[in-house]
Amino acid sequence: MSKTHSAKYLGEAQELAAKVAKRVDEIDEGRQIPTDLFRDMADAGVFKLLVPESLGGAEMQPLVLFEIIRIFAQADASTAWCINQNNIFATDAARMPAETARKLWADRYCVVTNGPPFEGTKAIQTEGGYLLSGHWDFSSGSSYST
Repeated sequence: MSKTHSAKYLGEAQELAAKVAKRVDEIDEGRQIPTDLFRDMADAGVFKLLVPESLGGAEMQPLVLFEIIRIFAQADASTAWCINQNNIFATDAARMPAETARKLWADRYCVVTNGPPFEGTKAIQTEGGYLLSGHWDFSSGSSYST
């Protein structure tokens, strides 16, 4: 990854974190990232920093990712948490069939959450997606999951 590539993402993170900082009360009250802010973040690729470039991600070096998370955490820890959780899950792209990974991360607004389900949780493939049943206590960014 080039320094220019990293600098682009670091600069965008600073700009977006400034927007987040202005809306911390709204984020806390709504218990989620506001939709317009989420879209700005998704457009900048912050939820796909660890997704391989071959799948449309940034394939970010870990130390640059950590700096981006730190930038957001200074503005709002819960927003930084959501960015981190979705990026950590993105590393699963390397463990799944390429076709599945492409399907998951093809949508630029794709957020894949990874809250731990309880025993007995099921995902049944249906026409056009999956039918989930089970129990999750919490899953960061789930309101935007696709």
